[in-house]
Amino acid sequence: MSAATPAPTSYSVQLVLPDAITQPLDEWATGAEGASIPAAGWHITLLPSFVSRTGEATLTALLAAVAARHMPYAVRLSRIELVADRTRNGYAAVFLAERDDGQNRRLHTLQADLAESLAPLRTATQPGLNGAPFTPHVSLALAVSEKEGERLASLARRAGLTLEFEADAFWLFRRVELTTGEVDLSRRRFGLGDPGEANESPHRGYG
Repeated sequence: MSAATPAPTSYSVQLVLPDAITQPLDEWATGAEGASIPAAGWHITLLPSFVSRTGEATLTALLAAVAARHMPYAVRLSRIELVADRTRNGYAAVFLAERDDGQNRRLHTLQADLAESLAPLRTATQPGLNGAPFTPHVSLALAVSEKEGERLASLARRAGLTLEFEADAFWLFRRVELTTGEVDLSRRRFGLGDPGEANESPHRGYG
């Protein structure tokens, strides 16, 4: 890549889990061989990786407008699912997902608003996820065989893994591939119901 060529930049929109509730996930994943602890922290993906067709100022302004339209809400995930890994053909994934009881209706409403508001300016970078219905979940294991997935799903069910918390923000993750081979990751927080300035914090080495 020449000095005049900008580094590839992609974005995603995430609901980051509060640190106070992630200890059970950390403990389970540490003890369950094959489980995944996300390098960027436990999260629920609202919009998967995309390239923006507009400048970042326009992108963040749209996100701030969406955040201002929604108030904090409760999130509950309590079902362990073994599913096909949409990003890796032939592999499985294990999710901590929602039950079909309508508890997360406001989360679905927020995600739909994000998807509609950003549709004119985003191009998906993961074709396997493009157009897939929104299914709120935390990934417990990715790119595992079906047999390994069944084992991990059974362990997660026996552990009684559940999550319940109040979501008061979402985050825009910005991923830049550097010429050194490193990845620079930063994230910007958008408080729900808050039209104020977003906060940004850097994270390096996220793959």
